[in-house]
Amino acid sequence: MKRHKIFKNYFSKYFIIDLISSIIYIIDLFEVDSTSLNNVELIKLFLFIRLGSLSLIYDKLLEKFKVRLKVHNSFIDLVNLLFYSLLIIHIFACFWNYVGETYLNSGQTTWISYSDLVDASIELKYVACLYWSSVTIMTVGYGDLTAHNEMEQVYSILTIVLGCGVFAYIINTIGIIIGDITKENQLFKYF
Repeated sequence: MKRHKIFKNYFSKYFIIDLISSIIYIIDLFEVDSTSLNNVELIKLFLFIRLGSLSLIYDKLLEKFKVRLKVHNSFIDLVNLLFYSLLIIHIFACFWNYVGETYLNSGQTTWISYSDLVDASIELKYVACLYWSSVTIMTVGYGDLTAHNEMEQVYSILTIVLGCGVFAYIINTIGIIIGDITKENQLFKYF
């Protein structure tokens, strides 16, 4: 509740990360030539460090949500699982686009050029990346968006291996949540 303690806490923990993130964002805003700062997108990954502090805020909000609305914990767990699944799919999709764009600029054939998305809007590319990421992680793999150079192949292998683990974790967690719901319902019937 004391402002000087809040100020001191902010400067000791979060100020440097916010400052570096802001500088990276400002550099990206004023970038005129796309070749002048070719790796700004890679540097922007530093912004993910800032997301670590959001988990503390999220935990506090979740606790208040549970207490005020008296929501079943299993429902919250399912919503969390859905959120984290979408976040993982999003991250893999963003890297898939990054790999494609990087090798597209070097003149190689990529999934972007093969799919005729070179001049497409970023939204259309993002939807294609989400599609690729979700079918790859969920081990469906339709094969309509595929790797066309070595780096895309390496990234696809990495995504498949990690995606299988993520998919197995998701299925296992859903089973545990359903088991908890069933157990609570049985306990409720007996008492």
